[in-house]
Amino acid sequence: QICAIVQILGLLASTSAQSSNSSTGTSALTDPDTICQVANDHVMYWNIDASSPPPWYYRGAVGSVSHAGKLWIMGGRTPDVNGTLRYLSEVWNLDTSTSPGVWSLVTVKAPWTPRYAFGIVSFGGRIWVLGGIAVSQTGYGTAKLNNEVWSSASTDGSQWQAALIPNANTTIWSPRQSAISLSFAGRLWVIGG
Repeated sequence: QICAIVQILGLLASTSAQSSNSSTGTSALTDPDTICQVANDHVMYWNIDASSPPPWYYRGAVGSVSHAGKLWIMGGRTPDVNGTLRYLSEVWNLDTSTSPGVWSLVTVKAPWTPRYAFGIVSFGGRIWVLGGIAVSQTGYGTAKLNNEVWSSASTDGSQWQAALIPNANTTIWSPRQSAISLSFAGRLWVIGG
């Protein structure tokens, strides 16, 4: 069993300040047994089933969100067979209603341009894709920041619509990557980046 911590602001800092192992001089957060205990007491255990790896190829800077009772991953970037980075607009979900969960490819090519380091939020019964670094529809080319806003038009994530494609007449926020995106108090928020 592999123990992992989902960080909650302040939890790790307060645990570190309160828990120091004086005999070894190491903090509680560097001791694997203590980390597992912190996770057990405050967060959760994660089990990794190596016998059934996900069917999607490894990738970085993906968007991930919990929506409609499923875990979703989309976008990101991965090296192709020649080692050149290829950007993605794939959409996958994990149905955990059965054990083990089942991964499904929802669409190979969502209509939004392939991208990575973008915001993603479940809000108002839809999945929202916000900004990030995008390339052409081919998945290759010069990457550039954008401030597009897309939402899923269907609960299954197969249909998408442009909520806002900024142009010279419309500006909502400047193009950005790695912004914090969340829903709070009935609104959709984009912070920093």
